[in-house]
Amino acid sequence: MKLILDEKKLFAASFAALVAFHLLIVFTSRLFPFTDLPDHLAAATVVRHIDDPGNPFAELYRVEPGLRPNTAHTLFCALRVFPSVESANRALLALYVVLLPLSVFLVIRKLGGNPWYSLLSFLLLYNYNASWGFMGFVLASPLVLLFHRLFVIDGAALGSSRRAALAALWLTGMYFVHILAALFALLVFLAGIPFVAKRTWRTLSRCFLVAHPLLIMTLGWWRAENRGAEGPGLGSFLSSYYRGEYLAGLAERRHLFVFDNYHLRDGWPGYALALVFTLGVFLAATAPLVAARRRARARTGDAEPVAEAAERRRRLAGAAPLLVAALLCCLVLPNGIPRQSVLYERFSVFLFLGLAAAGGAFAGRRIPRPAIAAFVALAILHGALWAEHFVSFNRENERFDAAFLGSPSGGGRLAGLVYDYRFRGRPTYIHFPSYYTVWERGAATAKFADFRFGTVRRRAGGDDIPHYLEWIGKTGSYDGRYAGMELLLTRGVVADAMALEGFDHIRDSGKWSLFAKRGNPAPAARPVIP
Repeated sequence: MKLILDEKKLFAASFAALVAFHLLIVFTSRLFPFTDLPDHLAAATVVRHIDDPGNPFAELYRVEPGLRPNTAHTLFCALRVFPSVESANRALLALYVVLLPLSVFLVIRKLGGNPWYSLLSFLLLYNYNASWGFMGFVLASPLVLLFHRLFVIDGAALGSSRRAALAALWLTGMYFVHILAALFALLVFLAGIPFVAKRTWRTLSRCFLVAHPLLIMTLGWWRAENRGAEGPGLGSFLSSYYRGEYLAGLAERRHLFVFDNYHLRDGWPGYALALVFTLGVFLAATAPLVAARRRARARTGDAEPVAEAAERRRRLAGAAPLLVAALLCCLVLPNGIPRQSVLYERFSVFLFLGLAAAGGAFAGRRIPRPAIAAFVALAILHGALWAEHFVSFNRENERFDAAFLGSPSGGGRLAGLVYDYRFRGRPTYIHFPSYYTVWERGAATAKFADFRFGTVRRRAGGDDIPHYLEWIGKTGSYDGRYAGMELLLTRGVVADAMALEGFDHIRDSGKWSLFAKRGNPAPAARPVIP
């Protein structure tokens, strides 16, 4: 008994220490190496300051929250209870690094599994979605797992109309965090029905009650968003894709094993590290299944005890829906649809978190000490590598701050030409011009007003800010659209000399350079605006 109690204390201490370590990473990092994050922060800055006197935002943008999906991160970061949008975002990231491993722990505990397997969730904290800065999807990930824990395992949402209504409310709330994650949670719920419920009319009616609000909101937004849109509709696109492209591209999905964590290093070292962590989760998850099969073969012919068989079926029924739904998304969804890219890649995190939860569910109450040591060692290695990644990123951008981007006394619009856009092979820098909006509250070329799911939209005639050349580092093709801008931010060697005509060089910060339109007031460095 004392050994069991000591192991519980050891687990609690290990779990708490890992959470504290990742909170330290979040709270000590000034900048985060997440590609789309600067755009999300810029959108929140516009929402927060659009009504400020003398601010240019009101002339260029309009805010459309309404019943649009994916608005939670923007609106939360715009709250004035926080000193800045960056501090609000940091609070959300801190909440995320606590909730993701905690949600996996709660799922495993509900299944009666071994809690040590929840340490594997730390290996997926900074996953594919985080590296790309898909902030809504990142924040929604633990909400999906908590939905699975509360409403799918043992068919809890089908037990009463009240529980079904609560599940529907949960999905409706998730719609505002991220619509794709909400629809995935619904898919997990539907995938669980064959495992946990009899196909009765009452069950079907409660399923309808759970799904109805989310589907109605999604359909209403989809129709409004695509009214008058050019190009093929979703139906014709999918028909063409599955008839002509799907099978040819199926082999590419093997990269699911390296999507998460490969951005730790450039090239093959990054893929090798990603594979180490992914295989760690995979082998740990499959080990209990192999052990169970060996135990079954070792029996002398006695039938499996009824209680043991029932418990095994219960755990399977609870663990399977998340795995089935994630596997379907990873294998069936296209890479993108019209006006929306990156689809199936987003769900690799759920596939491996589901494997970790399933492994924990089927592991015994006690697992070998070498396995515990391996889980802890992998989590520590992962945390150390990511800590170094964050530190190196911030060191490289130590002088990229509000003082460097200080705007002219009369204000000015900033354009970005980011030729050298990679950090360790990742396109981390492409949205850095948006920090001018965040720190200086000035207008900059950015993509946030053109996002399909964006809360902030351009006003009619808002082309005073040219559309951003996001991938100039790939195309190298500059068409002169920034000639009328007051400021120009570049990174790397400017391939086209025409881009700098009429601009004077002001200052440098590493590979970053700032230019001002000739004849305009020189930019003056200023401290960070709270």
